[in-house]
Amino acid sequence: MNISIETIPHDCQRYPTVGDWQFDPVSSVEGNDTLLINVSSMGNQDSEFLIALHEMVEAYLCRKAGITDVQVDEWDKSHLESEDPGFIEGCPYKKQHDNALRIESIVATMLKVNWGEHCERVDKLFEEEK
Repeated sequence: MNISIETIPHDCQRYPTVGDWQFDPVSSVEGNDTLLINVSSMGNQDSEFLIALHEMVEAYLCRKAGITDVQVDEWDKSHLESEDPGFIEGCPYKKQHDNALRIESIVATMLKVNWGEHCERVDKLFEEEK
């Protein structure tokens, strides 16, 4: 598997999200899976790394559980009013999201990233949209 991680302007995300993952359909057909991850630029490399890590873990756990990126996208896009669709009961990838968040939090501690400040950087992106 190849993994491509890019930091992009927040307004270039496919839908309102700070981290987005999908498996490249072209590479999948060719038998060489590529996981594409886009992370919104926050002006803080540690926070961007943490979001990328979250997305990578979530994507792989979803794949192992038989949950597709299409299912995740459909859920997220049908719950745009939610701060985080991954927390909603009934979310098809809730367990994978929760575990990815745990890992993100553990690594934040290892990096000495203040969790509250990290969350504020994420929240600020959505406040700027309004």
